[in-house]
Order: sequence, then C-alpha cells, then structure tokens
Amino acid sequence: MSDLQFNFEIPHPGELIREELAASNWTQRDLAFVLGVKESNVTQILNGKRGITTDTALALSGAFGVSAELFNNLQWEYDQSRARAVDDGIDRVQLSVNGRTKHVG
Repeated sequence: MSDLQFNFEIPHPGELIREELAASNWTQRDLAFVLGVKESNVTQILNGKRGITTDTALALSGAFGVSAELFNNLQWEYDQSRARAVDDGIDRVQLSVNGRTKHVG
C-alpha cells in the first residue's frame, strides 16, 4: 500500500453548516433555536472557532435530516488535518542513546 498524501485544506464543519443554512433559508438564530443553544455558539461554529461535539452532531442531525456521523466525521477530518499541519512543522531530530542513533518523528 502506498502512502498517498493530498495537500489540500480540509474545511471546518461550520462551512458546510453555513451552506446548509443558506439552502434552507435559515438564520443563525433559527438554527440556535432548533438546536436549543445560544446564537453565539452557532456563530462560533460557523466561524470555525468552536468544534462539533457529539451532542451538537446529534442535534444537527435532527435539524438537517442527515446522520450525526456525518458531522462527527467532518469534525474528525478537520481535526486530523490540523494535527498533520502542526506535525509537518515539527523539526525531526536524532537522539543518541548508548551510542545508538535514533530518528525521532
């Protein structure tokens, strides 16, 4: 199996939710009401400042008629892409222990 890597940025799940709001002609306030959360929480999600929790994914599932797994997976992919971006920026080092060299990273 090859280690195929793609270099593109995974969007925050809030971007998809923003598109769904527009398609549904809903406001952020409408979604906050449906989800039973503060409007500021919805705003933070839409702006990529807050992640999708499992509870939020379940609520979004009911609001948009899709599976909660969709939102959980979108958040997981986003988190993984952010972690990889940080990892790519870490310098690789060599450790020498008892005369043996080991590459770390």
